[in-house]
Amino acid sequence: KGSTFTVWIPLRLAAEPETPPAVPAAAPPAPQEKRILLVEDDTVAQRIVAHMLARANLQLDTVGSGEAAVAVAAARHYDLILMDLQMPGKDGIETATEIRRIPGYETVPIVALTAHTADEYRAVAREQGLQGFLTKPVRAADLLAVVGQHLHESASRHGD
Repeated sequence: KGSTFTVWIPLRLAAEPETPPAVPAAAPPAPQEKRILLVEDDTVAQRIVAHMLARANLQLDTVGSGEAAVAVAAARHYDLILMDLQMPGKDGIETATEIRRIPGYETVPIVALTAHTADEYRAVAREQGLQGFLTKPVRAADLLAVVGQHLHESASRHGD
């Protein structure tokens, strides 16, 4: 009666910091480096996205809530924001709206990162000013293509 399955997934988990900093403490990026903010409440998803972007040598800061995202964005400039749409507390749409009010973030690309695939979510994301939409589980090739596209467009807008 029933079946038993075993699945082996070759992932290495990074060591957990004892206490996460309120604002990620990192050296300022060199002028050619682009900094990305990942706003994601699920720690497994954080690690997967971080692993995918680390292979591309992109600078990534991660926060687990909309409230933290607004605080970090106010303290440091990001060239791209990957935003989970469903989070406890402030959701991704509310967070994106608040970040847009921060000087310098009027045109920074914000890309939705969500498990919802319905066209209604895509429409709401577009209406609220998000420039892209990735569905979870995200494939590395899709993530890197969207990140590359938006970072290139961002650099073109700012003359980098």
